[in-house]
Amino acid sequence: MERGETRTLYRCDSNGVLLSVVTEGDLRRLLLQGQDLNSLVSESSTNQCGKSFIFAHIKDTDSVVYELLMKHRIEEIPLLDDDGRLRSLVSRSDYFEKIPLSNPELNGTEVEHISDALASNWIAPVGPYITMFEEKIAAELETDAEKVVAVASGTAAIHLILASLGIGRNDVVLVPTFTFIASAAPIEYCGAIPVFIDCTADTWGICPESLRKAIIFSIDEYGTAPKVLITADIYGGASDYNLVSKICDEYEITIVQDAAEAFGSTYEGTPSGLQGKYAALSFNGNKMITTSGGGAVIAPDTESAKTVRYLATQAKSDQIYYHHERIGFNYRLSNILAALGVAQINSLADRVSRKILIYENYKKICADIGLQVSWMETVPESKNCRWLTVGRLDNYVVYPGQTIRSLNQKGIEFRHVWKPLHMQPVFVNKRLFSVSDNPVSEQIFKSGICFPSNLDITPGMQFRAVSVLSQLLRDVR
Repeated sequence: MERGETRTLYRCDSNGVLLSVVTEGDLRRLLLQGQDLNSLVSESSTNQCGKSFIFAHIKDTDSVVYELLMKHRIEEIPLLDDDGRLRSLVSRSDYFEKIPLSNPELNGTEVEHISDALASNWIAPVGPYITMFEEKIAAELETDAEKVVAVASGTAAIHLILASLGIGRNDVVLVPTFTFIASAAPIEYCGAIPVFIDCTADTWGICPESLRKAIIFSIDEYGTAPKVLITADIYGGASDYNLVSKICDEYEITIVQDAAEAFGSTYEGTPSGLQGKYAALSFNGNKMITTSGGGAVIAPDTESAKTVRYLATQAKSDQIYYHHERIGFNYRLSNILAALGVAQINSLADRVSRKILIYENYKKICADIGLQVSWMETVPESKNCRWLTVGRLDNYVVYPGQTIRSLNQKGIEFRHVWKPLHMQPVFVNKRLFSVSDNPVSEQIFKSGICFPSNLDITPGMQFRAVSVLSQLLRDVR
């Protein structure tokens, strides 16, 4: 309170039961009366200088909580459970600020690095900040910097990997159906055939049984096994790579890991991005760190990385004149955006911790309120960076579009989970393999929802988001 970080103190016993509330006003009154401030927070002190404090129940609706804040003209109100334990806090400001899904966050050093890049006149897709950014990515992944290639986007990264592997017309590439379209679009760029695989109900990762079915189909239909499996670590979570790798090794299928949403996650203690032969990262606007637009390829060795760099720079050969023996791409990251990445990446560990805390707090609030959510689970011995907090509302009559529009109208940005790619009009004639006649991905799509996961979201905002969602679901029932 002395440092100005809070205007109210809450004293609880060892069980979390709220005993007293001390405000700045209480302190001022005691000072004017010449009383000992220590008595205010001692074991024998009464609530708010002898007055009962104002509180709300954790299951009260957000409108009830708001009315209490306004009626009693208080800045903050504690939320208690049936036993009087302090479960959360809600402030007035939580009601007057929009609650975004996940906005970029600046840590204060970005201007310095970008200004330095501009002053050096390195503004092309080459320069010292690109090298520095690649080195920092490598340090986070505990790999060699020579294997990291910074590129224009996560989509570009996947395209470059497929091109490096020689994927071309009529080659079969397996890919999860439950992911963003960028995981599959590069397959079409190469003229190859995407074959979709269903997900599991717990981790939402690749279903091993569906994977095997797709491989057998490819062998029967095309006379050969697929050349590549693209995995997707959606929302920060991983597939069971031990099982997936075992199946792919059996058929000599190369794994390309789309870790665009999982920078900062781990699989059995190993950083996400090292589970396949190649990996693609994304640093788009709302990812764990951002370069505005950008990505990276993680190659298996330095020679493979050289091939990626070669293709990313229009496949220009090392000649004194412009010489091209292959068709390449203009996919390199600019030095200016790399400078932004250098500034951002220093905050990665802190952001992962905060994202996980947001997820844990949602679990607590939903349990307290009684909102039943089937959360996306994590593979054992692994860490999900929780880029977005996601779950399924299976026990409710959910109309996702209507529900999300209603929430957005209240300034609370929930979002639908990914629409399975086999349901997209652009892929309407492509095959899906599942172990069920009712694909798990379609079930998740019907009831799955992304919770607001902005890094600066407060517990009060989280309570408000869950409370409004819960009320909407009760109204539908």
